[in-house]
Amino acid sequence: MSSKVNWREHPAVVVWSDDWGMNAWAPTEEAYNATKHEELMQTRWSSGSLETPEDLERTYQLLEAHRSGDGQPIVFEPYYIVGGPDYEAIRANGFRHYVDFGLDQGVSQGWERGDIVTKAREGIERGVWAPQYHGRTHHFSHHRWLKRLREGEARAQRMFAHHMYVCETVKERVPEHEDMAEPERKEWVRGALSYFIRIFGFPPTSVRNSDEAEIAWATQGLQIRVGVADREGEDQTGKHSPLCDLWYAGSAINFEPFQTADQEDILTRVQAETAAAWEANRPAFISSHRRNFTAFTDDVDNNFAVWDSYLSWLEAAHPTNVFLTMPEVRQLWESGVSSRRYGNTLIFRNWTEKQQTITCPAGPYEAVEDITYADNESALSVSSAGEKHILVAPHGNYCLTVGTR
Repeated sequence: MSSKVNWREHPAVVVWSDDWGMNAWAPTEEAYNATKHEELMQTRWSSGSLETPEDLERTYQLLEAHRSGDGQPIVFEPYYIVGGPDYEAIRANGFRHYVDFGLDQGVSQGWERGDIVTKAREGIERGVWAPQYHGRTHHFSHHRWLKRLREGEARAQRMFAHHMYVCETVKERVPEHEDMAEPERKEWVRGALSYFIRIFGFPPTSVRNSDEAEIAWATQGLQIRVGVADREGEDQTGKHSPLCDLWYAGSAINFEPFQTADQEDILTRVQAETAAAWEANRPAFISSHRRNFTAFTDDVDNNFAVWDSYLSWLEAAHPTNVFLTMPEVRQLWESGVSSRRYGNTLIFRNWTEKQQTITCPAGPYEAVEDITYADNESALSVSSAGEKHILVAPHGNYCLTVGTR
């Protein structure tokens, strides 16, 4: 499906960032040092760990220090792992049954970081954080893991003692849905999405996961699968799954500063690939994992500096660039218009050449209080009725605030 938007005229950036909320790798620096000789830990990724409220605040401040071309703060789309093993319950049942916590209930034993859920909700209200769904576990089959523990596999037991679970090997990432029949897979995803809703107060729209569980995701209400490329690597943005009603967004620019110390090299590459995406008439999708923003190693300051340089480059070299979320991309791709809400802020976009009517849900007794940004305010009509905020507007970007009537 061709896009309704000319992305060359509307340079857009979408950042998805995997692994937030994930109780995987090592819970503490002591556990990291005790296990880093294990084969699984022989990778730069293993020094990353669960974020703290302070890590989140530092990330928010980075994003708020810059602005999109429409005056909005930079928004990241973090993809969350919403569950973690309950090691005590699993040990108590003899490794026969998997038991987990939803992130709203807490984290795995030994992984306590403070109130990262409240801090994540704060980021949503500030307009810089737009969570979506990554998985319930991270690249491991709990069926296989429990079998290893029951059989007394030494490596699995060593890692379990440090409140760590294992994949197969460093190179092989086993799907979390492996060894599940379709009914169990659907129930597994249903439980995960109930965790997500309790954590954030709304259902996710997008999933970022390398597994093949599309039917289960779509059945449970997910609408977008991100990071999809065919076997030849061709971008799939705008296409639909052949199995179910999932809209595809294509592969992303790899922006992982922690993987190299050469700041200039990675900046040059990502800048060039960003411009190339726009020239190819699509948004610049960027993948930058949580590992860049929190770790037991000393590269985090450099990672923040690289990101700060990239955002400064966008402001200076491409001042009309706009940061979007994936639901906005789909709306714009299919219709040329979109709406997004965070806190009391409404963002409307009409990227067609005609006047359009755009709506978004309104809470009880809500009404628009102010127009904080408008590309063409004189031609703008705003109203609130029938549990909807309604904008009639020509081409442009519009930001409104709402209050209670």
